[in-house]
Amino acid sequence: MSSVSSQIAHDSQKTPRHKYIIKSAGVIGFATIISRLLGYIRDMILANIFGTEMVADVFFVAFKIPSLIKRLLGEGSLSSSFIPVFTDYLEKRKKKEAWELASNVLCLVSVAAILLTLLAILAAPGIVLIIAPGFYPDKMKFRLTVLITRIIFPYIIIASIVAVIMGILNSLKHFAIPALSPAVLNVGIIFGALFLAPKMNQPITGVAFGVLIGGLLQILIHPPVLIKKGALLKPSFDLHNPGTKKIGLLMVPAAIGLGVTQINIMIDTLLASFLPEGSISYLYYSNRLLQLPLALFGIALGTALLPTYSSLISSGRADEVMSTFSFAMRVVLFISLPSSIGLIVFRVPIIGILFQRGQFTNAATTATAQALFAYSIGLFAYSGLKVTIPVFYAHQDTITPVRIGVIAMLLNICINLILMFPLKHAGLALATSLSSMMNLILLIRIMRNRWGRIDGDRITKSCLKSLVNSLFMGLICYWFIHNKIWIFLLPGRLWIKALYLGLGIGFGFIVYFTLSYITGSTEMDFFVSHFITRKADKGLLS
Repeated sequence: MSSVSSQIAHDSQKTPRHKYIIKSAGVIGFATIISRLLGYIRDMILANIFGTEMVADVFFVAFKIPSLIKRLLGEGSLSSSFIPVFTDYLEKRKKKEAWELASNVLCLVSVAAILLTLLAILAAPGIVLIIAPGFYPDKMKFRLTVLITRIIFPYIIIASIVAVIMGILNSLKHFAIPALSPAVLNVGIIFGALFLAPKMNQPITGVAFGVLIGGLLQILIHPPVLIKKGALLKPSFDLHNPGTKKIGLLMVPAAIGLGVTQINIMIDTLLASFLPEGSISYLYYSNRLLQLPLALFGIALGTALLPTYSSLISSGRADEVMSTFSFAMRVVLFISLPSSIGLIVFRVPIIGILFQRGQFTNAATTATAQALFAYSIGLFAYSGLKVTIPVFYAHQDTITPVRIGVIAMLLNICINLILMFPLKHAGLALATSLSSMMNLILLIRIMRNRWGRIDGDRITKSCLKSLVNSLFMGLICYWFIHNKIWIFLLPGRLWIKALYLGLGIGFGFIVYFTLSYITGSTEMDFFVSHFITRKADKGLLS
């Protein structure tokens, strides 16, 4: 009895932290919804104007290059290495020292980003040749890609500055404004597509300038929050600052470890440049649809978890990291598995409603749906990586994700080469899913061996229960929608399509959550108890 009582007491101590993580992820998720909705509006406008023609492929390749650099050297490795060190300074040192570190990193990153941008602009032809070698035989297509790439590259400077500011605010447990940052970028791109593109000799250049406008808006929304938080930022270029050195050492391997999914997508782009025209666009649009559930659940939780993991370790409670990870993984699986099945079942209706108009044809909808099916299979793995990799970064270990990331990348390349010709672009998407699964499995195995029990039995049981409920939900949703699928391949009737899709998704939600409640899902109990009845659920938090 005493052991049971002590376990319950321990649960009650963990409840506020887990509830805080979910609430923080909810704030990030809500901001992400706004950003993704604007992103879909952006993509609908681009699809309507450019379809999946040559200029669309050009823009997506050009935009992907600085975006990859931003994620690897900016938002990705910089955030994952900066937050643990900055959090440690906030926990153990004077605030003055913490702000000196933040100021130093901000200034040094800005200078490095400027130099990198200048170098990249000069080397743009070589970069495009490496990323999309299949464009080279078409000289006009290649030159246009180089031009658009050069226009967009200065965004790296803006993104790097914003990445440091976002890291500062996330360390201070402020998530809303940083999460809204991508939304204002989308506003800039929409402005470029609607108002600048029609005035340009080559309309796609207007969209490229819109990227820069959106980037400037991203910078402008952060200063008021920094001032409110009492930020003491000033010019500083101390290369000998120990905290800065530590962040620099952590950044190099983190650039590969955290960005392995993005690198895999870039490999897909490279190989897709050898496939029929439109293949890059099919992969882009399908990946964009996948990003909504991934950002809502995986990225949102991962963003909230890194400062939490780091704070637990800095305050001498490293043993609690594993229980927090177990909780996060079960929540991710509970949400990502039905989302994956839902995307597979409703892939044609979703693509048809969002993109099938103007130059985006029925054939484009079908081809994009094939890629979305393949990407959706790996949604649970993409999401799981977002809550697994931060455990290593919080322990200031960025080497292990690199080793596993390289293995996953090599596997991705091998599967790509096997599947790209029989399955075309869908084979490339499927290879990304399979390699991400292997990445997740290997990281979890290492984490368990290194830091102890991760509650694997409970995670497995929760996964199986969520999977069975998701499959049953998928069968019912398929029965609901399959007789009406032809409607979504016809032009017009947008409101009827939206009504059917909304009913199908809503019906799926009801079925899944009802099954979860009936089967005694502890994740379902958690959401009900904390956000409906407000009672603590001891089963999930044990």
